[in-house]
Amino acid sequence: MNRRSNTYLDENESLIRVLSERVAIVAESQEELNERMGRFEKWSSDLNIKIDKISDKIFEKPEYLSVGEVALRQGISDRTVRRHISKGNIPFERNKGEKSYRIPSNDYYQSLTHNGISRWFQNHTRE
Repeated sequence: MNRRSNTYLDENESLIRVLSERVAIVAESQEELNERMGRFEKWSSDLNIKIDKISDKIFEKPEYLSVGEVALRQGISDRTVRRHISKGNIPFERNKGEKSYRIPSNDYYQSLTHNGISRWFQNHTRE
């Protein structure tokens, strides 16, 4: 039986060698893929952190909005916003001695309708 095993090994030696080489190549490829995956996961994590920081800045709701910010968001002029403030349509705060209006952002966001237009300007027509 020992002789038979040796004959079988001799007959299939080249096939075993080829198979061993291919297994080694697959193992090396798997190691390289694992390294690349690790670098990709690190890059992806770093990118997600940057995206979160940018999102926080973009979607941060300040306590107050300026006349210009409200005008820009609504696509109207600063003059129109000031006119609505003077008519009492828009709540604002202004410290003694200040020239600029501060519009509470909570009031602004609560005034928005489903389509993003403020109720303050829904009946606005160009004068």
